[in-house]
Amino acid sequence: MTCIAKFNWEIPYLNPKAKERVGYPTQKPLLLLERIIELTTEKGDVILDPFCGSGTTCVAAKLLERE
Repeated sequence: MTCIAKFNWEIPYLNPKAKERVGYPTQKPLLLLERIIELTTEKGDVILDPFCGSGTTCVAAKLLERE
């Protein structure tokens, strides 16, 4: 697999009517944050998102067993 292929993620657009939506205007898809966290941290690591917004980063971190 080439380097470019590794980063060619197919993450669907977060539909305005999706159950995942919490009403925050710049909310990111949970799948996107999960991928970023998985690639850059290990289980048990602490995740800091100082501009937490909708809380998607916190949800992804918890699902992936990060603090």
